[in-house]
Amino acid sequence: MWFSSGVGASLGLTAFEQRLRLDLDLASGGSGGLEARANSRAAGWILPPITVTRPISAAKVHEAARANNVSPAVVVGRLHQDGVLPWTHLNGLIPKVTGELRIWPTYPPAQAA
Repeated sequence: MWFSSGVGASLGLTAFEQRLRLDLDLASGGSGGLEARANSRAAGWILPPITVTRPISAAKVHEAARANNVSPAVVVGRLHQDGVLPWTHLNGLIPKVTGELRIWPTYPPAQAA
């Protein structure tokens, strides 16, 4: 939720800086990189870059999480997003929410016809 709010604010600020209209269809790719710039700016607002020395390990992720007062899942997600860590690595440090989702009456979501 915080990231979505940050992206929204960043989109508005970025558009204002470039004097763009905000009715762009960002999903169509016609934004000239506006959404990517907004995402990058919002990521910096929400969580400054995190440094983990190489080789990256679970222990080093935990150390960085303690140093930044965040969950190890946040560190892994940031490293994934920054391209420092492949998307397939250290996902075991990210809590699974499947059990919590099962309490929703629409889980799993119905398949589209």
